[in-house]
Amino acid sequence: MSMETFRERTLATQYQPRQHLPPNFSNVLKEYAREVLRNQPSDILEWSAAYFRKLALETDPLQARQPPPDHYTPLVEDPERAKLANKMVKVFSTMDLSGSGRLRVSEVRRVLTEAFELTESQALYLLTAPFTTIIEDDGKGVAGDFIEYGPFSHAAVRTIQYFQQHQGFCFDIDPIDSSTTVHGMNRYDVEQGFLRIFRLLDGAGTGRLLLHDYQGALENAPYHLTRRDIRVLRIECGTCGGEEDGGLREVEYEKELPHMFERLLLAEAFNLFDEEGQS
Repeated sequence: MSMETFRERTLATQYQPRQHLPPNFSNVLKEYAREVLRNQPSDILEWSAAYFRKLALETDPLQARQPPPDHYTPLVEDPERAKLANKMVKVFSTMDLSGSGRLRVSEVRRVLTEAFELTESQALYLLTAPFTTIIEDDGKGVAGDFIEYGPFSHAAVRTIQYFQQHQGFCFDIDPIDSSTTVHGMNRYDVEQGFLRIFRLLDGAGTGRLLLHDYQGALENAPYHLTRRDIRVLRIECGTCGGEEDGGLREVEYEKELPHMFERLLLAEAFNLFDEEGQS
């Protein structure tokens, strides 16, 4: 009894029409083979999947549209962590009288320090962390900055557990040491450098800048400030008006200058903490 080979079983007959190759198949295959030879991927399957996905997105850009990061609810596998995350959401929701799912940054900070007993610097670390999305005002310094507390709770819970388990933990900075610098600047450099920048923007000499302009000055300053630096300086600065009456939020910049050096040192300590992976 003869054994039928795979080729014989799949060979087209008069009763089975031949299959035609898709248009441009040969060109696609040639380009693919050339890129494989050029890149020499160690994992051919993973590389090929990425290659053809990129090719598909270039052909049909609509496929590149992805849901925003907060579309997904982060998974929390640790039961204690899940319990803490749910508790956070519940506490935040009691302050959310409008049911919007959002709270002002100042309200989130108060919950972190009062309900979960974090230090001010620990709360600030969480508010300025890369995983925290802050919905800023409309760019003119109106109303306030908000956080969607559901995604925030699930993203921050692991670090909160760390802080609670290490009660004595603090972010060490030494602003008194005259040799201490941040971004290559000492305290005097920071204060005088930003004073010049703020006064250039304050053409009327009012001693105030709109919060939007204050942040713009930080972002455009020639000191290579990080995103963390700017977030810390924005959140920590005192503002006049805005949050309660819906007016413009302004910063009295000369009052901020004596504190900017310490705040930049703190932002640097936050980044170091991230790099060491302790959270």
